[in-house]
Amino acid sequence: MYKKRKRIILSCERGWRGIRELSLFLAQNNLDVFVLIEGSPSKELRNMITPYSKIHNIFISEKIYSIYLSVYILLNLMFYKVYFFTSKKIKQGPLRLSGFLRLFFVYERRNSYHIEDRRGRQIQPKAILEEIRS
Repeated sequence: MYKKRKRIILSCERGWRGIRELSLFLAQNNLDVFVLIEGSPSKELRNMITPYSKIHNIFISEKIYSIYLSVYILLNLMFYKVYFFTSKKIKQGPLRLSGFLRLFFVYERRNSYHIEDRRGRQIQPKAILEEIRS
């Protein structure tokens, strides 16, 4: 049986610290992550957050972000098993595809972040790492 490769997609619409820390954790464990970022920050900010080889930041205009995100996930689902992490509760778009992908929510805390699955159970980053690698 053909086993699909895995793709890790992070959506950064609101709050960035949790998504950034998670992307760094996954990249440090030799996984490529694709971070879709709503908006176009200044060149200085882009230069500060871009220089990691395993983190692929994609900056998207706020006007087309929701459509781009949905199409991006749909196209990736054709070729990959998708692990999707988002920084906010979503009502449309990718949620409609949630039966076809592994969906996680990233919540920021005062000095850290935590991850929940779609059922609201807290998941440790190491457990996600093990699941992706299996």
